[in-house]
Amino acid sequence: MLTLSDKILIGVLLLLSSLSFLALAAFRGPGQTVVVEQDGKVMARRSIADEDTLRIEGPLGVTTIEIAEGKARVLDAPCPHQLCVKTGAILKAGAMVVCVPNRVVVRIEGHPKDGVDAVTR
Repeated sequence: MLTLSDKILIGVLLLLSSLSFLALAAFRGPGQTVVVEQDGKVMARRSIADEDTLRIEGPLGVTTIEIAEGKARVLDAPCPHQLCVKTGAILKAGAMVVCVPNRVVVRIEGHPKDGVDAVTR
């Protein structure tokens, strides 16, 4: 049975993880390029400013990807649960939509807001 201390600890950990997620999302800059991969191979690379519809063949069938209004999304996929379709549109650098059963990845490339990609010593 959970004690009051356990419940407080769980609440604090949930709050901290939510805040860290929001902080990371705030540092993502606008996307510049949509990259579509199928089974680890780059099938298409388009500017996010383009208006385009891509049809990518996978092991289960065709995945349809739409690039419009500065966003990319999976319109249709042959996978059973349709999680990639339900994810909706992505637009920020680092965001991605993955259709695991059809082995298709749609990701946005770009630069972070401050221009720093990594720091090493």
